Amino acid sequence: VIAGVQGLSGELAEHLATVSDLTTALDAAIADLDRVAAEAGKLTGDGLKVREALAARRAIVPIVSRYADLKRERDAMDFADQMALAARLAEQFPVIGAIERSRFKAVLLDEFQDTSEAQLRLLARLFVAEGEPVPVTAVGDPHQSIYGWRGASATTLAQFRTVFHDDAPAAVLPLATSWRNDAAILAAANTISAPLRE
Repeated sequence: VIAGVQGLSGELAEHLATVSDLTTALDAAIADLDRVAAEAGKLTGDGLKVREALAARRAIVPIVSRYADLKRERDAMDFADQMALAARLAEQFPVIGAIERSRFKAVLLDEFQDTSEAQLRLLARLFVAEGEPVPVTAVGDPHQSIYGWRGASATTLAQFRTVFHDDAPAAVLPLATSWRNDAAILAAANTISAPLRE
């Protein structure tokens, strides 16, 4: 239960969603599955598993809400809370972005596949603005996203093209050559990973 509450709390913060948003979404999904069950006579297999998982998640929502209250009361924040607060501040106070844009002529965002929705929105508010955008480049590999447990999603790398653009979506320049490893290391890695690809 503790891991579930902490995980759900982090996911809400990383997606800038509220407990109310979550409650509404879970209730709607459960109601849809119940409608399907009523029409079909019952849920079976994956449908039943999904319904049970959603119901279990819905059961801990009040604890997630109380956990959020306790963190506020105790002035406690975790990484997801910090990112959510920073994104909300940048959205509410455009001067924050103006200050950051005045500090940088160009921005390089490395390991962008490991950003969350909150980080994407924060960075967009900081560096994309009418009349005064800063050139931004993102570097990332969707196959190397390792911070999913923290709300990161390689989908933010795909969203970069439409969020950070002028008149047309940003260009994608694939880097197909690894400059870190010589051919022997890559050959060994490909040999070892071949069964995984099959």
